[in-house]
This record gives sequence, structure tokens and C-alpha cells, in this order.
Amino acid sequence: MGIGKGVLCLLSTIFLISRAKGDVLFPLTFLFVPYIPLIISVEIAAFFLIQKTVRLNVSFLKGIAAVVLANVLSSTAGIIVPGPYNAEIHVWIAAGYVLSALIEAAVYRITLNVSFIQCLIISAILNGASYITVTVMIVL
Repeated sequence: MGIGKGVLCLLSTIFLISRAKGDVLFPLTFLFVPYIPLIISVEIAAFFLIQKTVRLNVSFLKGIAAVVLANVLSSTAGIIVPGPYNAEIHVWIAAGYVLSALIEAAVYRITLNVSFIQCLIISAILNGASYITVTVMIVL
């Protein structure tokens, strides 16, 4: 890839990350909006770190596109799907995690063309990484 394409890819990724929400839970809790680019960046990094473990060989651009698209779509669901408004915070977090993992796994199934179980594992790990990141950011 030439330098021009690399710069264009980087700028496009930054733009997409800035437009995406982290997942289903985050649009419902606007406290997290400033952390969204960090959260998606963490998921992208985690995606490439786990590639060998989950027996996945995806190009850099395809991996970034899949992660960003998965997060954009799960965020859209977070705007559309009503949450458990009368529930405790742990129910919100669990519901958001499960719904995000399922939506993002479906996106990975389509974009990465691997088994749905493999996609669920990928999605669960990436969402776990972003939830840990959010937790650390809140605690600090």
C-alpha cells in the first residue's frame, strides 16, 4: 500500500471512529461519548491481537472496517432498541453487552466469512476489552 492510501485509510478510520458509538449501551449513557474513539481503538487493537488465537487471517484494512462497521451498527441498535429503564445498572450493562456481542457477531459473520461461533468469540472478547476500558476510565 502506498503512503497516500495509508494516509487516506488512517484519516477515514479516524473519521469513522469519531462518528461511531462504542456499542449498544453507550448511546444510552452519554457519559461515555468522549471515550468512544478510545473504545473503538481498543477493539481494533484487540482484534489484531487475537487473530492467531481465533484462527483468523484478515487484512489490516478489512479488520478495521469490520470492527468499525460492527460498532456503528450496534450503536444504531442502541438508539433504536429500548433499554431496561427500571433495571439496576448491572442489568443495563449485561443487556448491552449481550446485545452488542450478538449484533457485532452477525456483522463479523458477514464481513469476515467465518463461522458464527467464531464470530461470537471474537465479539465477546472485543466487547470485553471495551467494557474493561470503560471501567478503568470510570474508576480512574
